[in-house]
Amino acid sequence: EGFVTLVRAMNPLLDKAEEKQPAAAAAAAAVAVSAAPAQSGGYNPMSFPKIRENWIRKEMEKRKAEYTTVQQLSVFCGTWNVNAKKPSEDLSSWLVVSPLPDIYMIGFQEIVDLNAVNLVADHTASKIWEKRIEETLKQQYKLVASQHLVGLALLVYVKKELQDKISGVRDDTVGVGIMGVGGNKGAVAVRFNVFDSSVVCVNAHLAAHKNNVQGRNSDYHNVCKRLRFADPSVSSADFVGAPGEQPYGELTLFDHDNVFWIGDLNYRLNLTDLESVYSRIDVQDWAYLLQHDQLILEKAEGHAFDRFLEGPIDFAPTYKYQPGTNLYDRRPEKKMRFPAWCDRVQWIGDGIKQQWYRRTEQLLISDHKPVSAYFTVDANITIADKQKDVYESCVRQLDQWENEAIPRVSMSRNEINFSNCSFDNPITETLRIENTGQVVVKYHFIPKLKEEHFCKPWLQVSPEFGLIMPNETHEISLTVHITKQTAQKLNTGDDSLQDILIFRLENGRDYFITISGDYLKSCFGSTIDYLVKTPMPVRFAQNAAATPAGKVLSVPKEMWRMVDYLFRKGLDEEGLFITSGNAKQIELIRECVDTGQKFANFDIHSMAETLTQFLQNLAEPIFSRSLCEQFHESMNLTAWCKQALMHLPPAHYNAFIYMVCFLREVLKRSDKNQLTVDQLVLIFSSCLMHVDLEGHLLETSGHSKPKAWVILRHFLTSDEFI
Repeated sequence: EGFVTLVRAMNPLLDKAEEKQPAAAAAAAAVAVSAAPAQSGGYNPMSFPKIRENWIRKEMEKRKAEYTTVQQLSVFCGTWNVNAKKPSEDLSSWLVVSPLPDIYMIGFQEIVDLNAVNLVADHTASKIWEKRIEETLKQQYKLVASQHLVGLALLVYVKKELQDKISGVRDDTVGVGIMGVGGNKGAVAVRFNVFDSSVVCVNAHLAAHKNNVQGRNSDYHNVCKRLRFADPSVSSADFVGAPGEQPYGELTLFDHDNVFWIGDLNYRLNLTDLESVYSRIDVQDWAYLLQHDQLILEKAEGHAFDRFLEGPIDFAPTYKYQPGTNLYDRRPEKKMRFPAWCDRVQWIGDGIKQQWYRRTEQLLISDHKPVSAYFTVDANITIADKQKDVYESCVRQLDQWENEAIPRVSMSRNEINFSNCSFDNPITETLRIENTGQVVVKYHFIPKLKEEHFCKPWLQVSPEFGLIMPNETHEISLTVHITKQTAQKLNTGDDSLQDILIFRLENGRDYFITISGDYLKSCFGSTIDYLVKTPMPVRFAQNAAATPAGKVLSVPKEMWRMVDYLFRKGLDEEGLFITSGNAKQIELIRECVDTGQKFANFDIHSMAETLTQFLQNLAEPIFSRSLCEQFHESMNLTAWCKQALMHLPPAHYNAFIYMVCFLREVLKRSDKNQLTVDQLVLIFSSCLMHVDLEGHLLETSGHSKPKAWVILRHFLTSDEFI
């Protein structure tokens, strides 16, 4: 009650908004569609020749040893968290090794302070390190790639005599920091071809804090999932679209011959006695300490990095040092942190052999020690004549199979049911197709009559088309994934988890596959209007809202419950809305708000992340982006904001005012929770306005701030709204 009184005291316009009438719904326009298959974003009948070429390409990959020879190269991988320090020391002790490598891949973390200002600034710090490295290497090497993301930088150098053997250089970045997208944590990656082998290097800075192992594992999987590189060997027009592959012309991290992962991975020691740890370090008892190393334990359990190899560690933990010394930071006025091997080098690749793995003692500016590893790598060189012979052999084999019989297949099943589907929780079932004939089977899914796509938007099928050799079995993955684009129609009964797929064989028959399922209704992916008209828990609501016309909730009960919990228990929590929550608790909280169950004693950060996920996944933003775009710098900001509020639908108005009041209360406790207004604007622009404000700010650094930033910041700070 006290919070509602506060909301009304701050915003007398609230009472007026309750009197406003909802706007009339816009009429839906009918769209005529052709019964022919879509030529974009799905099966293309012209792609059968390309499917054939794609199979040949894959078969040749299996037989690569028949037409390639090997050139051995040497590779240096180095990683250093520089603690926001500029280069002031000679790097030779770290970088100058014997023999000099053919390739250097050097990663830095924290080249700038990871604060809110730097999250949206234009960083040039990597250039300073580039210059120092080039001075150290004495112009014997050529920089072929440089990529950075906030505090991360990855630099790749090759010997000048090798640079004409380098091709297909591509890069990508993934932010996994604040609310899963911020650039304060994440990864930068560079891929390239050397001779005819592919190499990719990832430089990552994962979630901090000793007890946040799950956060680090989640960051790893997030980076692996989101890293994508344009395939330099395939144009978008000629890409074959092979079964099970990612979108046209893209390579994932694991599509490379040689994969290196370096960085401050932040895995710590599962030990509680600090003095015992120091005693073990004093006698160099690395074996005991490494038994408790989180990264080694997580790899053994298959939770993260389980595909990667790492050489034996026979050096002291690389963190945490007192800058300027070779002493671990044991100062009583500082927060006690356990020493740990945070800084690591790992790899995947049959032709990779590690020669040594070590840290460098002489560099003192940071609280981390630099780490490096030296490898030999087998690079393939193609012999053109032999490659042609193998290609012709593959073509002859394929021709023979194609000429022998009519296509025939058997299916493992033709009815697939997905039970208990929930919001943004993909469920996958597998359909096995066996080629029981003597000829190559070419298949694809086709749209039903007068439909543009072959399946409903909540269903994903991979692969959509492909080729099966005789006596081979292919697996097709069918995934129900309900997102904010599809959830609302399922909540209201305008759609259901029912569909029929048509599976067609080229020169053969059609097969029909029935898809069914049940959806556990959720407030996630719903609209504000639907939620305020649904007084009972959404899970148990009928297709139409049960509230009598004209009688609606002021704000969605689900939002109120989460805000109320945070208001009562979490305003003083340090790192509120910054620290990631626990995935299992978030799932339980979502179940509570959907079913009306009472909240248990949930972790504050889990509740905060659930609230932001709820807002981000509303079917439409509370404060629309199009409304933001109507503001111009020449306008009076306060007057425009007040006028803009009156253009919001009543439910959106109430929800926006409610959230603004809450966030202003959060800022009043900034001495406890350590939040700044810039951090809240950065986070809640995506929640309230569905604007990727961080990306916009990075693009416009040095210029005027995006409109959404200016508007939301004014609502949170201006005395005009008190």
